[in-house]
Amino acid sequence: MTFPSGHAITVFTTLIIVLIVFMPKSKLKKLVWILVFIIISTDISVTRVGAHYILDVTIGGIIGYVSAVSGIIFNQKYNLWRSISQKHYDVFLIVLLLVCSGILLQKIIE
Repeated sequence: MTFPSGHAITVFTTLIIVLIVFMPKSKLKKLVWILVFIIISTDISVTRVGAHYILDVTIGGIIGYVSAVSGIIFNQKYNLWRSISQKHYDVFLIVLLLVCSGILLQKIIE
């Protein structure tokens, strides 16, 4: 068992970013949207309780939430994605993804 749960960190980070980025405009849809994401992230994280203590999962969720919000605030302040898309890094990012995928696939096969 490790402290904190890496799965909980990943789940909360990913879902909080998706929650904030694709937030609907109407108040009723916002409420439903937030409740659905709370239920999904909690359900996925609770599955880790057998492999971790409940405190590990809770701290992992808190770290995931803080990292997602920090990333969004940092991106709004420095607007990193705009500068990447303007400099045409698309080809570099695709090649990097393919190289990393190839290395991972090779390690899995071995």
